[in-house]
Amino acid sequence: MKQTFTLMGLFLTISLFGQADFTKYQQLADEFSQLGATPKPFTLDQSRAGVELTHNLDSIVSKFGSFVYAKQMMQYNANGTTSRIDEYALDSTGANFRLRSVYSFTYDGIELPSNLLIEEWNDGEQQFEEAIGVSLDYDGMERVDSVVVSIEDPFTGVVGPLIALKYIYSDNHLVQTNQWLNVSFLGGWIPGSVTYFQYDEDRLFLQETFVIDFLTMSISPESRTFFSYNNQGLTDTINTFIYEDPDWFPEQRTAIDYYGNDVIANEYNFVHDGSDFVNNTWINYPIEDVDDHFITNIHQWDFLQGHWSLVDSTNNLLNPSLTWDEVAAPTELSVLAVLGGVNPNVPFLTNGSVTDEVHYHISDTITSPVTPAGMDFYYYSLRDGSSVSPVLPEYISVTPNPAQEQFAITINQNTKADYVIFAANGMEKTRGVAVPGTNYVQTASWPQGMYYVVMTTAEGTIFTHKQLIQQ
Repeated sequence: MKQTFTLMGLFLTISLFGQADFTKYQQLADEFSQLGATPKPFTLDQSRAGVELTHNLDSIVSKFGSFVYAKQMMQYNANGTTSRIDEYALDSTGANFRLRSVYSFTYDGIELPSNLLIEEWNDGEQQFEEAIGVSLDYDGMERVDSVVVSIEDPFTGVVGPLIALKYIYSDNHLVQTNQWLNVSFLGGWIPGSVTYFQYDEDRLFLQETFVIDFLTMSISPESRTFFSYNNQGLTDTINTFIYEDPDWFPEQRTAIDYYGNDVIANEYNFVHDGSDFVNNTWINYPIEDVDDHFITNIHQWDFLQGHWSLVDSTNNLLNPSLTWDEVAAPTELSVLAVLGGVNPNVPFLTNGSVTDEVHYHISDTITSPVTPAGMDFYYYSLRDGSSVSPVLPEYISVTPNPAQEQFAITINQNTKADYVIFAANGMEKTRGVAVPGTNYVQTASWPQGMYYVVMTTAEGTIFTHKQLIQQ
């Protein structure tokens, strides 16, 4: 099973001695930020300025079938910045669903987080305990200047400052990141790594990382990554080399191609086996013109059979009637990318349609078929008192989606809702009244396609749901 985003999962991908492994939290990046090849100063996307926020992203509920196994609930300040995220999950017995983690954000006069505190429930002590603390300082241009991360010291068991990062800029380019580690048995803070960024005009072409050698306490080379671009200025190849004294050796290569509209089509990842580059993973984005959904397919190379095997497929159902720049959502999570040494290129997909649902499919092994692995449901609420919302509240669900012979409108609250269902051409298909509980709509005779379920509650609020019928 997958979860929409788990901050702990993000932190676990961050190497104490180097850069972040972006592939491990690509899902988070896709949904809440756009990571680019060129490091740039981190600021909130200015296109949100002057845009009235009309909705809040209230919660994300993860289900496997009808079984709920995870849930995130968000709270916001009056200006739409995130103040708290509550993360619910099953306890260690798997029988009880309870609050497991709390993420609290504080701000220091700007709409960028100055502190993030992560508390986790301790089953043994029956209380919440500090797990991770992140403090961020910014320069006069609201760029990240320094970050201090506090976690439990593996040697003393005490939560305290463990990682510190400093960001150095030249003009509008990030040119260097320095990392220190607070190691108690070595007497305190010691240099951990330094990364340099070199540019060809405004495009990054070389990233070099040096790390501490604990035997000699000297800095030695670790990796080099070269970037190249196509005629449209889009990244097309990334080549990484690792250092083994006294030579540099190729480690991995990524090749990217695009559709004619510059939307990414394929990403091929190769690893070096000592003599040549060989296939490793292939990520395919099969939809060129994204409208109401987009799909990501991940393939693994089967060395025994000599072909690509689909191991992971994610289908994101979107709602074009509402865009992210109108929604208060945890954009502040984007700033956590700096912990890997690179700043987000565009912090938030402001012009993209919001997500309604995410459907996951995975394969446990290369030879087994891809099977459903859970779904995420996104729930929004109104901020401005409007009576019309293009997304459903949490107490109303329409499942399954897509459907074939029938689907159900379920109301988990003591209220009724009138509904009218329209085909994509605007023709009314049916109407009725949904009462508390499960209300079935028969669709066996309906042509395949997209339908719109418009529901009006007793309070007069109107909700619209997109329902796909597949025959």
